[in-house]
Amino acid sequence: PERQSSKGYGLGLSVVRELTDSLPGHKLELRSRSGHGARFTLSIPVATKNQLENANIETVSILSRAEIGARDFDRIGLDSKRLSAADVILIEDDESLRSALTAQLQELGAKVRAYPSAKHALAATANDIESPTCIISDYWLPEPFDGLQTIVKLREQFGEVVPALLISAASDIEPKRLESLPNLEFALKPVSANTLLSYVGKQHRLE
Repeated sequence: PERQSSKGYGLGLSVVRELTDSLPGHKLELRSRSGHGARFTLSIPVATKNQLENANIETVSILSRAEIGARDFDRIGLDSKRLSAADVILIEDDESLRSALTAQLQELGAKVRAYPSAKHALAATANDIESPTCIISDYWLPEPFDGLQTIVKLREQFGEVVPALLISAASDIEPKRLESLPNLEFALKPVSANTLLSYVGKQHRLE
């Protein structure tokens, strides 16, 4: 399946939820009724006069996906060399997301080969002698292969079951399809630096 970018990428609600959870006292509620629509309510705590007078007001700028990724590292205190020598193949058709994920992995010390489609990934790795540490692939990719099919094709090309992480903004992928592939894990977007460290680090240690 190929994603229709005109309909969006399905990341909005995930980003809002993550931001809300990171802010003390903030609460996000959803009320939905079939055939009538949905209502989202964001509750924000009211500051007292003393809090406002003593507050240090900072200017907040709009962050790019790559900058949000970098902030992830600062928050969880990751060592930039933890994944040194790990070799990751990344397939993501959205250029900004591909750049952000690549930056996160490289910040951790991993070697990253990033491609926009299965066709590009298969062509670029056709003559590889050694298998990568793992494959990270988006599910919605340009035809002819989706993320699961791409993982299968790359494994066939490498001649072994390379560990793989499938990522997607949608959680409605058929469970049977996910269960049909061995050594496969699934993560919802947006993918945090901690998730990348945990998954790639685990495969790196097993090499």
